[in-house]
Amino acid sequence: MPLPALNHWEQTAPHLHRAARLLGPVRASVTDHQPNFLELPMFILPEGLTTGRLPQGGEVICNFKTGQIIYQPASGEAISFAWTGHSQKSLFEALLMTLKSHELAGVLADVPDDQLISGIIEKCTKDGKQIFATFEELSDPTPFAYDAQVASDYAAVQYAIFTAVARFRGWLTGPMTPIVVWPEHFDLSTLWFGTDKAAEHDPHMNFGFAPFSGSHPRPYLYVYAYPYPTEYETPTLPDGARWETQDYTGVHIAYDDIAKQADSEAYVEAACHAIFRSLRALLP
Repeated sequence: MPLPALNHWEQTAPHLHRAARLLGPVRASVTDHQPNFLELPMFILPEGLTTGRLPQGGEVICNFKTGQIIYQPASGEAISFAWTGHSQKSLFEALLMTLKSHELAGVLADVPDDQLISGIIEKCTKDGKQIFATFEELSDPTPFAYDAQVASDYAAVQYAIFTAVARFRGWLTGPMTPIVVWPEHFDLSTLWFGTDKAAEHDPHMNFGFAPFSGSHPRPYLYVYAYPYPTEYETPTLPDGARWETQDYTGVHIAYDDIAKQADSEAYVEAACHAIFRSLRALLP
């Protein structure tokens, strides 16, 4: 079935990103560094995103449908923080204050209550770890102001794309990364590696879905290969896809073209198969 139009997406998107971005440092602060920086990303739910289960058994969820950050401890009732009435800064401070006495007690015990954001950033950047976010990017004072229906619709869009990519991914063999959403750019992504080596600089393809980037204010499906040969012909692409060379080098399918398909998930799944066949020949 067709997907939501995401009208006026540009006004709501940055607010969703600010809320979702808070999950990254929470997870990274209690997760050892992993290959391909997999201590950083969030996992996809029908209603939004989650840190997944943390070491103490709790979980932090960013619910696009209800406009909330939700902390579900290992036992007991969930603690919810509505975005409305908060800025990113005040929301993060409220979440961290709660986690300081629960999930992150061991991480934030020595951090003063008025320095929780800078404190967790410091904890996340020890021992060579990175979170690819500055203090300013995690403490925006702008009040949340978003279209609740568009936010809820994006949860459905994100889960539909996830489902389609997961079905395609089920046909692949060889090393792969899980399908995740990255806090820095808010994009869904999974890597498939062309050899038995699976580090970020090894030959691979990235299948992803970006809510916006650079010169693209609207969402789009993207695929790229790494590394490209020094010389090559533009690959044959499925209907609706084009070859992008401005913001990145690879395949671009506009969300607005995906959304109008009679079966959007089937379209994305088939497009991924066709693109994989075309780009596979470019890898070493």
